[in-house]
Amino acid sequence: MGYEKAPLSSDEYEELVLGDFDDSDVEQYAQNFVRFVGKKKIAEARSSASHFMLQTNHNANDLRRNPLMLGLMMWIFNIRDDVPSNRPEIYQECARLMFERWDGDRNILVDVPQTFDRLQVFSYLAYKIFDDEELSSGVTAKWIEKEIRVHLSEVLESSPQAQAASRALVNFIVDRSWVMSEKGDNVFSFTHQTFLEFFFATYLDDQYDTVDQLFNALEPHIRLDEWDVVSRLAIQIKTHRNRRRQDECIDLIVSRLEDPAISAPERRAVAGHAVRCLEFLIGSESSVRRLIEASMDALLQNYKVDNSEMLEAAALFFAGARERRSFVAGVVEEWLKSTFEAGSDEDRDFILAFVDGYKGKYLRFGEALALCRSVPASMVTRFRGSIMPRLIDESASNPKAAKTLFEWTGTAPIASIRAFGPSFIHYARPDFSVQVDGFSALALCASGAYAHLSNQSNFDRSKAEANLAVLGRFWRAEGLANTRPFPANPDLNNPPGGIWASLLRSMKADGDIRLAACVSCYLEIDNHGRRTNEGSDHLELLEELDRQEKLLKRSKDYDAAEMVREIKHCCNDWHQNREDL
Repeated sequence: MGYEKAPLSSDEYEELVLGDFDDSDVEQYAQNFVRFVGKKKIAEARSSASHFMLQTNHNANDLRRNPLMLGLMMWIFNIRDDVPSNRPEIYQECARLMFERWDGDRNILVDVPQTFDRLQVFSYLAYKIFDDEELSSGVTAKWIEKEIRVHLSEVLESSPQAQAASRALVNFIVDRSWVMSEKGDNVFSFTHQTFLEFFFATYLDDQYDTVDQLFNALEPHIRLDEWDVVSRLAIQIKTHRNRRRQDECIDLIVSRLEDPAISAPERRAVAGHAVRCLEFLIGSESSVRRLIEASMDALLQNYKVDNSEMLEAAALFFAGARERRSFVAGVVEEWLKSTFEAGSDEDRDFILAFVDGYKGKYLRFGEALALCRSVPASMVTRFRGSIMPRLIDESASNPKAAKTLFEWTGTAPIASIRAFGPSFIHYARPDFSVQVDGFSALALCASGAYAHLSNQSNFDRSKAEANLAVLGRFWRAEGLANTRPFPANPDLNNPPGGIWASLLRSMKADGDIRLAACVSCYLEIDNHGRRTNEGSDHLELLEELDRQEKLLKRSKDYDAAEMVREIKHCCNDWHQNREDL
């Protein structure tokens, strides 16, 4: 236990295997480290741990989950009360800590010549191993010694000296498990993928003197969506704290994005790489503007290929660009406005999905949702306000404009319903805590039992009732025979029969609203495979439709009552047909 040259006493220490930490584990470890190693009081330790978490949230959130990296980072934090602001510096500081301080602090004599840089040795090994499937699975100590000897022969004139130094380095490596560890009988590999990637990136930085040379070497892999982490690390190392180099790199990326000869998948890969590089390529504002505009143009072109991937990549602008968040928001907002004004319906689809995506309507799960929520709400609000007059003007001539207007304002103009029928309401995706279509949203919101599902004031109960009243009058004039079902939207849910029965039962409104709610029920059950649940769920819905018919008759609304009677018979027929099948 411990290093072979510096073992820990088995009488004092128990050997355990640690998995990755979650955030609460990380914070607890940081607090304990500062308290017991840094000798600070509990309150101060808590404050320092919070400071560490805040510092590493953006640039090292994944690194700190690894217990080995967390321990090294905490040593650095304890020494300087700070963690480097970029990932390459974190790796370099961790390496220096282990190479230059760790053994000395523990009084371990290292029999390794000081005539060369040990970091370069690991960079060379990473270069030989990376992207080689066989070597990546593990290498022998003999292989390590041979490759180090080849590398040192370029550094040292004396062959015996190179051979002795390579043996000493092999002993240094196999005795310490922090960079390379034994994974089998005399078989070693880099302890963590991040070490392999970092040391390979440093090798690339050392091999190529200019930004242009480095980017040309990386470009074939970037186009194939390979070497993502390595490419970004190498570019970050080469351009760190050098605005001229950062602008040069941005110019190279933009030239590839604007190259008409590049294929669509390659352009998509370069654009995805570009938005991730914005985290550290902070260059001049004019260069950043060109990068954003070229990337957004490329993402727009690929929107039809994979819309969720494109929306996620676009949202990364805001997740990464901490240094210029307000500037980036302004550039993106200008691009959205100009593209929306001049764009096709497909272009508008991308833009509307992007501005709605930050609320989770289009990217509802996991990392994609978190990224889209990084889009500034103020920018989205301003953009919506700027195009609202156009949506209103087009709502009677463009069904997509009518659908968007309904989603954003909760209003379905009668002119839109007359022009297109109510199908645009069915395909709308209001901001609800459950993903339902527009008809279901209106009925749920108008019912006292389910009004709480709405997340925004646009769909309050009174507005939902007003929309249902408009729909009721429309259907009363059109008749049930002219109410054609629409193809189902597989991304949306439909309340089952029992829920429809419950929300119809809670309606306390006039005949038009009751009628519209009943027709909505009819359409949605039909559109989603004519499904009502078996048994009591089906009977509950039929009983409630029967009650609605009687209520309408009692109020002498015989036309509406007759339509509800037809709906009841349709639902019963569907159920009977299903049972026969």
